[in-house]
Amino acid sequence: MLARLSNLFASFKAPSVVLVIGDHSWISALHCVPEDGFVEIHSTMSPSQTTFRHGCATETSRQQIATVRLSSADGMSFLQDAVEPKVHKLWADTFAKKPQLEPQAAEAYNQAVSVDVARLADEVLQLAVLEAIREREGQPGLVDVTPLPVYVVHVNRSRLGRISSDKFTSWGD
Repeated sequence: MLARLSNLFASFKAPSVVLVIGDHSWISALHCVPEDGFVEIHSTMSPSQTTFRHGCATETSRQQIATVRLSSADGMSFLQDAVEPKVHKLWADTFAKKPQLEPQAAEAYNQAVSVDVARLADEVLQLAVLEAIREREGQPGLVDVTPLPVYVVHVNRSRLGRISSDKFTSWGD
């Protein structure tokens, strides 16, 4: 009986994973929607808190997987130009289906078609960013830029689909 009541009041949680580049003052993030492979990328200034909260997503855990030499302002273009095309290819190769290239309405998503988030993190997002970083190594002009941490951040979403509409909303403690 108590378990039923607890389940009744428990909020819906849809797991997902986000790539985050940067720490504290400026971050860039890439979210690949597990239900259809659509990629959303955002950059924002953030306060000094360390927990990722964005739109309908709240961090459950994070792992630093690398560092990349970028100016903070280059994070978004790095994700768009170097990482996103690799995510699309790896999504298609790993899950044997084409990624969605246009955003869908929240009602269009179906949890039954969601891919395994652990595989999405390991076989798509992590491989894509590490390959992009390797390709970037040794390029001229990288001496004067700061190494920024790259994280795989596991999140719970309060709804299926994209985690945001246009911009980051907040960072938690």
